[in-house]
Amino acid sequence: MTAATRGELCFAINVSTWMSANRETAAVTPLSIVEPAVATPSPAATQPPWPLATRIAFRFACAFWLLFLFPWPVSDWIPPLGRLWGVWMDKLMPWIGHHLLRIQRDLPVEQTGSGDRTVDWINYGVYLALAIVAAVVWSIADRRRTRYDRLHEVVRILVRYCLALTMFGYGIIKLFKGQFHALAPFRYIETYGETSPMGLLWTFMGHSPAYVIFAGAGETLGAALLCFRRTTTLGALVVVAVMTNVVMLNLCYDVPVKLGSSTYLLMALFLLAPDARRLANLFVLNRPTQPAAQELVLPRRWMRIGRVVAKVAILGFALFSTIKMARQNGKFSFEPKTFMDGIWDIKGLVKNGAVVPLPLTDDKSWRRVVFVLDGMNVRTMSNERVVTYNKSEDEAKHQLTLTPLDEKQKPKKGPSYVLVETRVDHDHVTLAGKLAGDDVELQLQRVDPAKSLLRTRGFHWITEEPFNR
Repeated sequence: MTAATRGELCFAINVSTWMSANRETAAVTPLSIVEPAVATPSPAATQPPWPLATRIAFRFACAFWLLFLFPWPVSDWIPPLGRLWGVWMDKLMPWIGHHLLRIQRDLPVEQTGSGDRTVDWINYGVYLALAIVAAVVWSIADRRRTRYDRLHEVVRILVRYCLALTMFGYGIIKLFKGQFHALAPFRYIETYGETSPMGLLWTFMGHSPAYVIFAGAGETLGAALLCFRRTTTLGALVVVAVMTNVVMLNLCYDVPVKLGSSTYLLMALFLLAPDARRLANLFVLNRPTQPAAQELVLPRRWMRIGRVVAKVAILGFALFSTIKMARQNGKFSFEPKTFMDGIWDIKGLVKNGAVVPLPLTDDKSWRRVVFVLDGMNVRTMSNERVVTYNKSEDEAKHQLTLTPLDEKQKPKKGPSYVLVETRVDHDHVTLAGKLAGDDVELQLQRVDPAKSLLRTRGFHWITEEPFNR
């Protein structure tokens, strides 16, 4: 990712200096993957000036993208620099929120998996404000410049590689089933009314691995096409289609990556902007269109070969790293790891030596317990999740150690509880011990989610009547 970008940027800067003093034509290499040099006059001398609105828009976009990407790609070459920048930003954004925007509440900066925290919105607002100021100052100080072809190519390289490698990350992780895993057991016993919009989306996606792979293939295809200048426009079109759908899902299902996904969509639109008229001629106006002019052409054979070698090497490393991470994430599963993992109905209850008659009528009484991974959550008769525990299971001693958790899924202060398992058979077990100050004995019966309609309905080419339940 970063080395490929760095290679092209270094070549771009060196070539810009070289071409201003030298116009000789380089020999065409026999390698088909190495682009031949073309001795063309300076674009500024042969093409009309950009309209004023275009120049101002480019100045703003250039400033915003450089601010947004900074300190990448240097931060990837020097990781301590990236961490130092992150620490500084974690101090600056809350300060701006408190002192300039007069936000009185705390502004947490801890990573929570959300990209739509208050500090994230402040960060974007700062970038937008700085980009506007930069565009105004730049426009005043550089009134005579009419085109920015070479600078546009450099910024374009930065944006397309950042977007390409981001799409590779999102796409490949889906191909290896590292995102939208198979459903957790408690999803099978939730009602739609108590599911969050994001949880509903994750359930929808996780139910169909084939659809997840299809979505990942679209993101991966767009990323691959963005890696080459000749296919950048096609890749940007693919990414626009894919990311428009992603942005709408994030907006409509309240997924907290609205800022990030919208930014990636804007990146793709930025890459398409130079071809807007050509695309309109082709798709809308039914007019002929001309090939796009390649403004940045490497004049030396060694430069072209070096660029290809750097691109192949670094993209190969980036793909290897991404695939390795995706394979690791793909190993995650909600499949049972221990005997107790799964869904259990409470079929009998003894509390402090007294048998509690069933069915229970108290809405707060336990109805089901779900053991998943290292946790346990409890459903009441009203089917609400009211208690959550960390679970540690000792298979040898047939014991469960439960630690109560608060609403933020952090351990509460207080004792943990030990329950002893008595296994009748694979589907029946008794748990006995002290729980929340009471001596309890729970008789549990396993619920098999594989027998649910969601799992048994399957796929049908022929359906005589709609089966919508």
